[in-house]
Amino acid sequence: MFFQTTIRKTITGIMQSADGFTEPIARALGLRVRTASGNKLELTHDDNQATIESSAGALELKAPGGVILPNSTVSAAKLAADAVETDKINALAVTAAKLAADAVETAKIKDDSVTESKISTALSKKINHNVFSVDFPLAGDGLTDDTSVFQQMLTLSGSKTLYVMDGTYLVNGGLIVSGNGSKIIMSDQCIIKLNSAAAGNISVFKVTGSDVTITGGVIDGNRSEQTQNVINSITVAANGCTIHGIHFVNGKWYDIGNYDHDANGEYSISQLTIDSCTFTNSGRTGVMIRARSLSTVNDVIIKGNRFDCSDSPNLQTGLNGYNLDCCIKVINTTVDGKIKHVSITDNHITMRINDGTEPEPEYLQGIEVSGDYIEGVLIDGNNIYNGCIGISVVSTPNNEPASAGTGPVNAIISNNSITGSNYWGIECQGNGNTISGNVMDSLGVSTVDGTWSDSIGVWLSGHHVTEITVIGNTVLNYASAGIMIGHSQSNHVISGNVVRNTNRGIELGYNDSDIVINNNVIDLDTDLTSGQCLYLKESYNISITGNVFKRADVAIFLLIWDNTEGVTVDNISITG
Repeated sequence: MFFQTTIRKTITGIMQSADGFTEPIARALGLRVRTASGNKLELTHDDNQATIESSAGALELKAPGGVILPNSTVSAAKLAADAVETDKINALAVTAAKLAADAVETAKIKDDSVTESKISTALSKKINHNVFSVDFPLAGDGLTDDTSVFQQMLTLSGSKTLYVMDGTYLVNGGLIVSGNGSKIIMSDQCIIKLNSAAAGNISVFKVTGSDVTITGGVIDGNRSEQTQNVINSITVAANGCTIHGIHFVNGKWYDIGNYDHDANGEYSISQLTIDSCTFTNSGRTGVMIRARSLSTVNDVIIKGNRFDCSDSPNLQTGLNGYNLDCCIKVINTTVDGKIKHVSITDNHITMRINDGTEPEPEYLQGIEVSGDYIEGVLIDGNNIYNGCIGISVVSTPNNEPASAGTGPVNAIISNNSITGSNYWGIECQGNGNTISGNVMDSLGVSTVDGTWSDSIGVWLSGHHVTEITVIGNTVLNYASAGIMIGHSQSNHVISGNVVRNTNRGIELGYNDSDIVINNNVIDLDTDLTSGQCLYLKESYNISITGNVFKRADVAIFLLIWDNTEGVTVDNISITG
């Protein structure tokens, strides 16, 4: 029985090899690896211990104490055949032996040239249809250029699952993932590092195969060493892709995007999922999804990611000329591009604190959705800290005038927590959008002279914006206005919101009309310079009912000009 057990260990040792790729199979046979180095593999099973040593194409089986077992110096193929004939008891051993024999036959290796590594490679492909990085001459030392070998590995893996094991793989970028349905699974200690000599306008990975999954590991953009424009860490150019659990560090431009400089535009994509990734110190944008030049984007999910951009490049000077702009950006700026159904949920975003020394034109944003012909965006359950703007859903970036329409439509911004944004918490344009259940706290930051910057909790910016519902939101502390509406807007509902310790509660712009303001609680701090719970400017057909106004210098301030008419004020509770 000991010889049969030893044969079983030997078969598993052949399957496993010194590199450990089929260790799960060894565990299934009840074996535990003790040491593995060179041509020697030590295994334990049932309190027995044996070693397998190979030399000159043969394997020697040694019992505890190093005694060579009788008639054990035989070829691997013969051992496999013997195991099938002699060990009829353990089905796992028989199965493993047959598979090993099949692997030898598949590899077309003569008995006198069989090696453990060759059998392991053939067997792993036969059993799992997997490919392993150790079967390729990758250096993985962070110093040697692994680009050509890595690309060869990606090409040969095709539509199979590729396992990339521990190591730092230095590449020049431009790696193509073309196998439809392929998976790249990187170990936690796998680092893909971009060479400082990378060519300009290049991506580390470009995904051209559909239904590709890339998961795990680290992609290091090596920003401080780059002298050229590096577009993305991963460029998505196909449908059905999933990017999961990757740690992106030190990117120079975009970490993930569908933009390709060499292709002179964006790829049309659908069913893209980006989840559970970590982005540390992104160079320009963490996730950049853009539709332009006749491209379309449909069904994108960005969820459960963590962005730590507290040490990203300074807005004013940048690093190598690049500034952090936004952590998640979905943008369309032309009439021939369209974006539909984007879900941005449960992300954690930390940006740098602006101390008042940053230039006014720059906007550091947590989430931006901007442009026309964008429909059905959900932004829900995100936690956003610091920066200039928490969430921006607008017609064009940085509040520029709309060119073709009025911005995204049917967007839902709900249940987000925004803390410390020094310009505004949520900015929204477009038609038919809903802002609900969000909490905004400590907006505005102390500037270098000790004063607080102007800030807004919810800002409905732009002109001719209609039918936005602002319901059940909370704005706390330091904002100049809790809710502000731009000029010439109409048919909004502002209901059930709570605004505390701000300068103004709700402020309307010029020529706003048909606005419903009901059941809000405005509780202002009288220590502020001035305080108006409701501030109306040249507005008409405004219905104000059921609100509670507290601790303000002025409950309702009406700036009435000649064309102001139809204002109705009733059922107001004023206390304090």
